[in-house]
Amino acid sequence: MQAWLPVHQIYQGNCGGPTVPEVLAWYGIQDGDNGEYRGSPDNQQWLEWHSSGSATSQGV
Repeated sequence: MQAWLPVHQIYQGNCGGPTVPEVLAWYGIQDGDNGEYRGSPDNQQWLEWHSSGSATSQGV
């Protein structure tokens, strides 16, 4: 897997386009995405997974 992360690739327009809104759209960042983990869907899924017990925590 390869990701276009170097800044020069972004500046060249290789990540959705040359403007910030185009780059954010290409990365899939939407209004309301603020980078907060606590309370996020990922955090909720993690908590649910660990509260129900995983195969590892059950010694399987």
